[in-house]
Amino acid sequence: MENFGFNPDLVGNIRKLNATATSRHYIIGTLSESIPMNSSVRQEDPLAMYLFAIYFSPLLNKLQMICNSRDNLLNAYAYDISIITTSEDQILQIKNEFNTFSIVSGIKLNPNKSQALDIGISNNTRIKIPWLHTTDKIKLLGIIFTNSMRSTMKLNWDQHKNRDLTLNQKAILCNTFITSKLWFVGSIISVSSFHLGKILNLLNIFMGPKKNLRFSLNQLTLPKAQGGLNLLNPRLKMKTLLINRHWIGRDFMPYTKTFIENTGNPPYLLNIPSTYPCIKQIANEIAYISLSYKQEPSAKKIYRIAHKQLPLPSIVIKEPNFQSIKNNKEELNHILRNEEFHIACLQESWLKPD
Repeated sequence: MENFGFNPDLVGNIRKLNATATSRHYIIGTLSESIPMNSSVRQEDPLAMYLFAIYFSPLLNKLQMICNSRDNLLNAYAYDISIITTSEDQILQIKNEFNTFSIVSGIKLNPNKSQALDIGISNNTRIKIPWLHTTDKIKLLGIIFTNSMRSTMKLNWDQHKNRDLTLNQKAILCNTFITSKLWFVGSIISVSSFHLGKILNLLNIFMGPKKNLRFSLNQLTLPKAQGGLNLLNPRLKMKTLLINRHWIGRDFMPYTKTFIENTGNPPYLLNIPSTYPCIKQIANEIAYISLSYKQEPSAKKIYRIAHKQLPLPSIVIKEPNFQSIKNNKEELNHILRNEEFHIACLQESWLKPD
């Protein structure tokens, strides 16, 4: 800070504040002796980030002046700096600024950790810098980048797809993010059995935690009080959204209204043209829906009614005391070893193997 010309009183006060600063290391359950902090700052020090920003800002300002065109980009996160540039001259200017900053601050650029990635560059237009190592891929803030968008997406997907999420976390992710577009599409048109089968297959693969455990999708869609995880059933959810939307908006669809309001119980569907599969499906379901729903339509209400009609999972049928088993890890593991049940994980404490 003295080299940068900061107020001597400010520098002196900070020096006094840290003159007696010490640190202790926590190693295998034991605290070490106090170690004097003769230089640098502690991460826990409330002044640390302020001081860091003060002495780092001049370098970033200089780099911003170099990377000032619309083809350039400067991004800094703590002491990690990412730069997009388009010319060898700019790269040399950037290096000179780092050298100047090193003379003043004592911080040196580490060439072993400095890498470059060619983006959209062919062999004929490649920029060759002797001191700068060029690589095929580079990681910035946890994201892998390559010269190919397809390769970039594949590498990042492969890196993150096997993250160790609990079943409960996976269920939340499915309900709120992964299947969100399905709910929109499902409220407009009916989904074919072929595509629905592919959706359910992908959902089973995603929800499957380990190869040695298998779970029934119906089990996971049960309420938590009944041993499930409240995972939305795509088949039922899309069907109920479709029915609910057409019932609420029937006054704006006269052709649809004619069929769904005049459907008997049991429904007579032969007079509905096959060119309108959505209407045939809706009329078939509306015939059995209670009057209370028609008076106060709600997709959640009809989903709950439909979900209760699903068959119970195997473990609920074969084990009458299932509600007590779900809280007893040893008993549940015994069942897993001796019988081929498709069981849902009910307690996050045993979602991961011992």
